[in-house]
Amino acid sequence: MSYTVQTIPTATPPQPRAGRRTKWLLAAGLAAVMVVAVTVGIVVFRGNNSTSTEKAANQQLASAQLISVQQSCEQWAASSTPPGGDGSPSSAWCTTMTDWMGQRLRNKRSTGAMMWGSATTLQTACQQWMVAGSGAGSTSGGTASPAWCGQMANWMAQHVGDWGNWMASGNMMGR
Repeated sequence: MSYTVQTIPTATPPQPRAGRRTKWLLAAGLAAVMVVAVTVGIVVFRGNNSTSTEKAANQQLASAQLISVQQSCEQWAASSTPPGGDGSPSSAWCTTMTDWMGQRLRNKRSTGAMMWGSATTLQTACQQWMVAGSGAGSTSGGTASPAWCGQMANWMAQHVGDWGNWMASGNMMGR
């Protein structure tokens, strides 16, 4: 006599609900952490971008101001008459001066307002440049005269309507 053992299929035991709940809580927690991380990243990025955007705007305004100083200096040089055979300033004299100013800006040794914030500060910056020896040799004959700094600043003061306004717009002669 042979006996056969018959196996009766049994259902798998039910999984505890706690396992499913844990998976959902873990997924929800992970999603919440990701949302917080993205939000913090956006806030930090916008803050840094704002600072760099502001810095770029300030540099762009200073560049526009410096170009305007150079163009105005060239207008003055073209209209100036040499006092007593000292020669007259050339556009190269103006270019050399504004190159020196631009270098001081890039090296953070000075600001635009410190060099051309008024006719007086422009004259002072020009005289500092002349003392540094950068102004010699940039003439159309004769010797560079330190008096040119005062003459240029006075001419600009007469031709710039509102010094504070041009500083905000970056255009000295209103063009």
